[in-house]
Amino acid sequence: MGQPRNIAEDIIVRRLEHKDIPGCVDLIGAIYENKRHAGYFEWQLFENVFPTVCFGAFAGETLVGMFGVQKRPATTGQTAGQIISMNIHPDWVGKGLLKKISAPALSFFGDLDFVCIFTHNEKSVKPCEAALGLFFPDPIGAMETDTAGPAVKPDIAVEDVTLDTAFPSVSYIHGDRVGLAATREFRLWRFAKTPVYRYRKVMLSDNVFAIVKTIPIHGGIGMYGDIVDLECQADDADAIRELTAITVSHLVRSGANKIATWATPGSCLRKVLEDSGFRPGFKSYFGFKMLQKDDRRLHSLGAWHFRQADAPKY
Repeated sequence: MGQPRNIAEDIIVRRLEHKDIPGCVDLIGAIYENKRHAGYFEWQLFENVFPTVCFGAFAGETLVGMFGVQKRPATTGQTAGQIISMNIHPDWVGKGLLKKISAPALSFFGDLDFVCIFTHNEKSVKPCEAALGLFFPDPIGAMETDTAGPAVKPDIAVEDVTLDTAFPSVSYIHGDRVGLAATREFRLWRFAKTPVYRYRKVMLSDNVFAIVKTIPIHGGIGMYGDIVDLECQADDADAIRELTAITVSHLVRSGANKIATWATPGSCLRKVLEDSGFRPGFKSYFGFKMLQKDDRRLHSLGAWHFRQADAPKY
């Protein structure tokens, strides 16, 4: 791919359309080993449960960058613009493309209270700080364990997540922390409609549950078990402990030898996981920028609640 003389002259930025999906597939293929097929972009960009916009940068007919925003409610009643599908072709990294392509996407919705992003690559942090003005608290250390946990009864209530799966209308695991709201509609879209993974619901009841998936560890040395969502009263340590135990047991029976989930510092969930032998492991990064009134309290990761399912990767 030829080197550009000047981005302003050589790049066209426009809103992505269905016809651009093959270019999205090719762009991801040039960046990551973990490919994404066309169905993923159809689901993420054009069948999203939230209002969503994605802009692409084109060098001639070739898509060399993309930047999306999905507008979703926060647990505080505020409106978040979550950055998704932020990808720049390796040949165009460091040429000012991120700032150019992000501007129309971030200004598309006029009623956002803050914008945010989850990224799993530390190298993305500085460009997001410089080009987008995001603030990154301490990294999110996934809580991980490679032990089987306590034995539980074999008759755990488990079902595949489908469009008929029961979910509460709203989530309450966040307590008084700030997070991205998980409505019933979000969970059905995220877990039942995704073309990438298959999820299961491990239940104490319809409204006290965990959502899990298993994937092979690269190199064929076992299975990861991800607890991507967990629903329970935020301060009910006994229920969290029982739910965690049956979920770990189910994942171990399903072949997982490394289990991970998210829990932010100071939460009851975090304490229960630590008491159960979970320890911080793989780091992800959360960045945000308040567009209305800044709140210094939010500069601490402990002010937030996240689930793995908030990040498209999981």
